[in-house]
Amino acid sequence: LRSAMLLGAEHVIAIDSVPERMDLAARAGATVIDMHDEWIYERLLELTAGLARDLVSADRCSIWLSDPVSGELSTRVAHGVGQIRIPSGQGLVGTCVRTGEAVLVNDTAADARFSAAIDKGSGYRTESLLTVPLRTSRGEVIGACQVLNKPGGFEPRDVDLVWLAASYSATAIETQRAQQEAELARKRQSEL
Repeated sequence: LRSAMLLGAEHVIAIDSVPERMDLAARAGATVIDMHDEWIYERLLELTAGLARDLVSADRCSIWLSDPVSGELSTRVAHGVGQIRIPSGQGLVGTCVRTGEAVLVNDTAADARFSAAIDKGSGYRTESLLTVPLRTSRGEVIGACQVLNKPGGFEPRDVDLVWLAASYSATAIETQRAQQEAELARKRQSEL
């Protein structure tokens, strides 16, 4: 913890299960997450969305996941609004997930792929956005990380910064899914 702060980290996240260490980390100013908390992955996604937003000085961030069963994209985190659901392939986030490529648009009104339906429903006005895919360790696109409205617009160098936060989100989601699959397998095994 001290090393991270000495190296210039402005925000340190401590994930642990030992109460004494968690207490020390909290007193040192870290955000503390109990690794046995059932909401650990939701908390990590919230933190990484905040990281993505802050790294590029954007106004908002959302973490989108693809649901192959329903054929929808839905947000797990969306700053400033509740959960959003859209058909896969719709809008700029759908383009990003479909192509697996980052999408950077600094004038959404001039881009035909932009869907203003979400802005109309929320009252928010999206002027610029940057969306990068969330990839598993096997390279599979499972969703996207999208930041909105950076003053002065997004720059190509912002893509790498958002990729960094997106990689943390993808890892958290992949780990959560693996744990859920393992738990399901244990339940099935115990039923036999």
